[in-house]
Amino acid sequence: MQQLTTKCKKLNTQPVQSATMEFVSTKQPLPQFGQLFTHVDPAVSEIFNLPNPIPFGKKVEFTIFMKYHNGHHCSRGGSQVSVQLESSSGEVTAVQVRDNNDGSYVASFATRNVGKVKVSVSANGQQIKGSPYTVNVTPPDYIKVTKPSKIVNNGGSMVNPYGIVCGKNGVWAVADTTKHCVYVFDGQDNLIKKIGSRGSGVGQFNDPCGVIFDCNDHLYVADYGNHRVQKFDVSSNYMFQYGGGKGSQDGQLNSPRGVTVHDGRLYLADCENCRISVFQIDDPFCCIIGKGKFNSPHDVAVKVNNQLLVVHFGGSCVHTFTLDGYYITKFGTYGSGVGQFSGPGGIVVDLNDFIFIAEYGNNRVSVFNKDGNYIHHFGSCRSNKGQFKWCRGVAISPDHKIYVSGYHGKRVQIFSVN
Repeated sequence: MQQLTTKCKKLNTQPVQSATMEFVSTKQPLPQFGQLFTHVDPAVSEIFNLPNPIPFGKKVEFTIFMKYHNGHHCSRGGSQVSVQLESSSGEVTAVQVRDNNDGSYVASFATRNVGKVKVSVSANGQQIKGSPYTVNVTPPDYIKVTKPSKIVNNGGSMVNPYGIVCGKNGVWAVADTTKHCVYVFDGQDNLIKKIGSRGSGVGQFNDPCGVIFDCNDHLYVADYGNHRVQKFDVSSNYMFQYGGGKGSQDGQLNSPRGVTVHDGRLYLADCENCRISVFQIDDPFCCIIGKGKFNSPHDVAVKVNNQLLVVHFGGSCVHTFTLDGYYITKFGTYGSGVGQFSGPGGIVVDLNDFIFIAEYGNNRVSVFNKDGNYIHHFGSCRSNKGQFKWCRGVAISPDHKIYVSGYHGKRVQIFSVN
């Protein structure tokens, strides 16, 4: 031990990044002493088992191994290892990393972006060897969607499920127009609350249709028969209403059906006024979009590229606008063939701009890519699993399950992509 101490004192030491010192046995050049290493070197540290390509939404893991400057594996934990994902749009997401306390670290994630994603790995503030890595994320295989993984009817008390929405942590909500209420379910599809009853007072409904959550988990309900939209907080307390009574003047509504929230604005399918009414979230009426373009618009959604989609029930098509109201294009025609519609109603757009349309007349859900090109449809007119009678609403959960409501079936069917 005295000899080892003497040797250490004679070393020409330099400042190091870590206070941890480790004695590693070696045969050369001093078998009686070995070699003394003082810190890991990110430049020679490596990752293993990072898959490429990565299926969208599937949880993947890879391992990071810390090494010393000469390539020897470190056998201690404690390094500050961080992993980040950067999508093609520039969105950066931190990834969970587990320290195995043996010099290895495990990163796990499920990406929500399709296309090329950069994976950056750093240790003690420095990029490790080869970082950032580029991987390709393949889109969900919607063609495989045929049968539901679960059916929910709330013990038979659900009568006419209409608009449906998925929020955070698996929570989802559906409006029941016959029961004049909104049912809210948890991540295990258990009913956790019922909001509203029939009437025209605060917190009451008359044929509620569209529902949406905002980023603060506030719930907005299109109160069709009361010609307004009501807003509720996370505890289901009434907060505010939009619409100054039935009418066609600015700020008035006539039978609103669909609703969505984006970037501080509320977009409403003002059905009988044949237009989209826009409100500021915390302020009064803002503007009108698409006046003269529609015969009974039923629902609205916003794409990732900030384009507004409007379901034109009477015209059997979907119109696209800028968020400022400038008309861009449309897709779809009347019929039951590929890419055609009969009674399109509900609409939802996933994080990669895949578009889902619930068709009331064709009793199915049709799937399109971001350009409006047909991909797939599922469902038909019957009451068996995977079939619909008067398909009304459609929603996508954060883990990419598809929720579909149907009138005559008195139920919500949940479909899994994988």
